[in-house]
Amino acid sequence: MIAPAFEAMAAEHPNTVFVSVDVDALGAVSQRFGVQAMPTFKILQGGKEVHSIQGANEPGLRAAVQQFAS
Repeated sequence: MIAPAFEAMAAEHPNTVFVSVDVDALGAVSQRFGVQAMPTFKILQGGKEVHSIQGANEPGLRAAVQQFAS
């Protein structure tokens, strides 16, 4: 349900990299980042996690993207 909003945010912020990971296909990635719920959004800067959101919280995700997007 949040996928269209995620894609729209990616289009709105062309200088920011948005990545979607299939945790079933890439279980090691979900383990590395401690994903315990779906969906989980991780914001990284300089290779380090600076923010995390669990759940389909579009307003929260939009606010975080606004805060951290370059």
